[in-house]
Amino acid sequence: MNQVNLIGRVGKDPEVKSFDWGKIANTSLATSRKIKDKDGSKKEITQWHNLSFHGTIVDIVEKYVKKGDQIAVTGEIQYREYEKEGVKKYVTDIYINSLEMLGRNKSENDEGTSAPTTQNPPLKPQEPIDDLPF
Repeated sequence: MNQVNLIGRVGKDPEVKSFDWGKIANTSLATSRKIKDKDGSKKEITQWHNLSFHGTIVDIVEKYVKKGDQIAVTGEIQYREYEKEGVKKYVTDIYINSLEMLGRNKSENDEGTSAPTTQNPPLKPQEPIDDLPF
């Protein structure tokens, strides 16, 4: 079973792209954990994840998800590669099946609206999207 559950903060406002077959939204998610180093000092380790939203969930992401928001997501790990200027690049994406908003990043434009929890149907295998090298 290919499933990943993440809780973290959105690293940038989602980027939404439209195609003939529908829309996708991409953003990053920061997950952190605290550890003690050799000296006993507390240290925070942050990992960054590429999130890719497909299907009906994109409308929710486009409307409600903003940089700094805390979200919980469930999805599938997808690996892809592409070549840029003769150099092979490898990317790991998380294709999101469900999203839950946990906390808003308070901003001056925050209208106090809350996003519903939403879920996509299971992902179907699809051909890689060549024009998304991130």
